[in-house]
Amino acid sequence: MAAGKDDQVKIVGFDGELAGKQAIRDGKIVCGPIQYLDLIGTKTVEMMVKHFAGEDIEKDANGQI
Repeated sequence: MAAGKDDQVKIVGFDGELAGKQAIRDGKIVCGPIQYLDLIGTKTVEMMVKHFAGEDIEKDANGQI
């Protein structure tokens, strides 16, 4: 804000805090994406088990794990 570049910087929140939700309503934050931590954790462990068992790990269309 002090640099005067508020209109050039987009802020995205990830924690779901009430203050963040209010900032979205006020137009101070662009969005607050949802993360499914239980799914992320489960998938990570599954991929680690496959890796250490010597199995191939699925990649997306961009070749990313």
